[in-house]
Amino acid sequence: MGVVGDVASVVKEKLLPYAGEWWFPWAVGLLSCLNTYILFLSGPLSILFISGTLARPERRFRAAFANALGATCGIASLVYIGKSSDIFPLFDGKDWETTRNLVEDYVHLGVILIAGLPIILHPMVFFAVSLMDPGSLILCVLIGR
Repeated sequence: MGVVGDVASVVKEKLLPYAGEWWFPWAVGLLSCLNTYILFLSGPLSILFISGTLARPERRFRAAFANALGATCGIASLVYIGKSSDIFPLFDGKDWETTRNLVEDYVHLGVILIAGLPIILHPMVFFAVSLMDPGSLILCVLIGR
């Protein structure tokens, strides 16, 4: 059957019965919050999010909102930690130049654009925290996600 078939059968048999529950989108949202600090959850989160929307298509907007809210809460906690203790990793160099330029040139719009991409948000937070107040930054992440 192959790896893809094995994953599909596990999702169908074990995950879909839970994916239709009322609490499932909120659990995925909580995991999105934790994903701020545990980066390897991105792959499983995608499977969980898609499973939830397949199990209950009418809840897709609730699932998207719960996911965005979870990611935003995680970033809000990162902003709080960074502002209160001045400990941010250094994202210096050419690898993050595009992110830095978007945030510095477009501030709010740049943060919304980057938050909408399927990438980690830590560098964007690092660059934006000195340009924006925390409330605006968190709201822009919510809009982007």
